[in-house]
Amino acid sequence: MNNKSDVLNHFYNYINKLDSLYNLSEKEFENYNDRVMEFLTASVFNRSSSYENALPLSLKLSNLGDSYTAYLFLKAESKTRKNKYEKIFYKAKAVANLLFTGIYQKSETMLLELLNEVGNTRIDIGLQCYILVMLGQLSAIFKEDYATAENYLVKVQTLYKRAPENNPPGMDSISQEDLLILYYNSLFEIYNRALWKNTEMDRELYIEKVKSLDALPKSEDQYFNILYKLNKIENMIAVKEYNTALQELKYFDKIIKNSVFERWVRPSIFRDYARIYSKIGDSELMYKYAKMSIMSCKIYGNALDENIMINDILDIIFEYGKTSTEVQTNIGGNYFIDQLMRLLRLKDWYTSADHSANVRNISLNIIDYMVKKKRIKIDTTTLNELKYGAYLHDIGKLYIPWFELNKITPLTKEEFTLIKNHTVFGKRILDRLGMERIDKYALGHHERINRKGYPFRLKPDILTNIVAASDYFDAATSTSRKYKTPKNYDRACEELLKETGKGFYPEIISSLCSIVKSGEDPKVYTSEK
Repeated sequence: MNNKSDVLNHFYNYINKLDSLYNLSEKEFENYNDRVMEFLTASVFNRSSSYENALPLSLKLSNLGDSYTAYLFLKAESKTRKNKYEKIFYKAKAVANLLFTGIYQKSETMLLELLNEVGNTRIDIGLQCYILVMLGQLSAIFKEDYATAENYLVKVQTLYKRAPENNPPGMDSISQEDLLILYYNSLFEIYNRALWKNTEMDRELYIEKVKSLDALPKSEDQYFNILYKLNKIENMIAVKEYNTALQELKYFDKIIKNSVFERWVRPSIFRDYARIYSKIGDSELMYKYAKMSIMSCKIYGNALDENIMINDILDIIFEYGKTSTEVQTNIGGNYFIDQLMRLLRLKDWYTSADHSANVRNISLNIIDYMVKKKRIKIDTTTLNELKYGAYLHDIGKLYIPWFELNKITPLTKEEFTLIKNHTVFGKRILDRLGMERIDKYALGHHERINRKGYPFRLKPDILTNIVAASDYFDAATSTSRKYKTPKNYDRACEELLKETGKGFYPEIISSLCSIVKSGEDPKVYTSEK
């Protein structure tokens, strides 16, 4: 193509024809990744001219679930803008998309820096309010710090009337109407979340806060009213009016179906069904709607909602498990664990389907061999923990945005850091579900004995290192990973032998390679052998 503008226009026309990345075929998905690389080359590196369709292009990328590409593009776009307000606006929009990917620490730093750049004009106030809304959402969603989130949003409540009555040309989200929609419903949602999580004493306080908020003037905007109705239903759930909430939710579901707003609220509707059915004791429908909630985030590309829904679904399952003999009985078996793995399979196309089971089986074969050769002793309880810890070692990937998890082009440093965080996220999930005894396997399966692994460069114990070696072996020999050529078992063992004493304990690698040399498949486990 002749120039960068042509490349941008061509890419913009291409993505406007896409409804969902999740529904693309494997070949189409690979084509999308290739086109993104071409687009980024033209739009990010050494571009001096602004692009007239920057805002709708970035919105489409975000709606497809590719928020990180939108972030890179908008960050570059902000540098091309000469107007001070436009420069800050595009920076803020870039950070919003970075936040959608889950990279919230850097997002928070950038947002706080942007607050120092705004002045006191009406446009400045609008920009300030928009930034404060994002800080409020960040505090609530990623930190679960509802008091700080409320403080940010209450500031918006006091300021938004000084913002522009209408959005300036080429901008959105900073008019009085837009800010009212953003802050009001964000605040309502925070109060509902606090009601779900807090003690009876705190509940009375938040019930009064909801009443005070409900008494404030509201917008006539259709989207405002959609969100308001949904928040009212969620408040019914929070105050334990489950049957009324279910009736209202079913009615709301019919109204919203096939509307232009469906993509934004469908994950929440399914989540709310799951919450209600968990409270009235219907586990089958609870799990059904839990999975539908997460699946709809993928289909609609709602990356931020995906993080919210994962948190909420885990809480729903955990709360249900505390009172359900069904879950308590099966947590040592397969039912509860399988529900978690089904959630992961919805997200990870290329690695989760067989990888978790393979790592479990390889780990069990290694430990059996080591026990047989008297290299280790292990009791039944610890063996059971190893079994489930190995199976759930990658469960933290639930918190990684779908597109980033399945991306087949090279990752940036930021993206790789996000992917590496699945170890910390895994510990968080297992702890959240009361499974602290196996969280070390999620946290430590990328640690190495020479302290050069991640996330903390710690030396793992031998059982965690068994899972790490099993993970390495299966990844090296997997045929489902599009970004690397699979190795045969003998070649993988050769690589592992080179890592003996560096990444892995010698007795682990010698045991695994002895299994391979015997002709047995380490990915197949039968307890009878």
